[in-house]
Amino acid sequence: MRNALSILALGFACWGTSAAEPTGNHPPLISVTGKSERWSAPDQIEFTVHLASEDGDAGQAMARNQKLVEGLRGLLGKFRLEPGSFQVTDVSLARPYQNGVKKSTFEASRDCAFTLADVQQKDEVLLLFAQGDLGEVRSARAVLKNPIPIREQARLEALKEAQRKAQAMAASLQQTVGKAYWIEELSPELWSNPAANLVTRAPAEDGPSGLGMIRVQASVRASFLLLP
Repeated sequence: MRNALSILALGFACWGTSAAEPTGNHPPLISVTGKSERWSAPDQIEFTVHLASEDGDAGQAMARNQKLVEGLRGLLGKFRLEPGSFQVTDVSLARPYQNGVKKSTFEASRDCAFTLADVQQKDEVLLLFAQGDLGEVRSARAVLKNPIPIREQARLEALKEAQRKAQAMAASLQQTVGKAYWIEELSPELWSNPAANLVTRAPAEDGPSGLGMIRVQASVRASFLLLP
């Protein structure tokens, strides 16, 4: 009777989860998945900006653009930036097109990135660009400075969920589960939610100052010993 229950339990585990049938010296196992989701308020804003200058002389266009970068550095001095985060990520010089015709002037541009350490200053930085003649804000993304602790919590909760699922399934057949035999952290499949196991933002109304909340997801698969 016990053997019959073990076989039935393994077959039941295959429905909706997965079960590893014992082969060779492997003991009877029940394999399940577990997922967890945690939320946290963002504590940094990652900015990317585009600065462009135009002049009839290529050298002058580059010089004017460099002055824009230096001016931006100076203006950002009153904000709390993450130390060492300001950097020029791309530089270009070309003759732009207007209505399909190449202009006679040169356009020099630089893309810059910096991290704002105080999320409450986000709007002030945006106004600085909107009201001045600095350039264009390409993105202002709310992030977590260190997502590792909350990610580890989500991973452990996912493992606990997998254990509870295995225990409930085994108990329904008057069996129990033992220690974990095998644990695997799952990565998102091509067809699945691309946010799985990643950090994403929730709708703005869910967080402070309209920034949204950071969602951290984790997913695991675990096999436990199936006991009579």
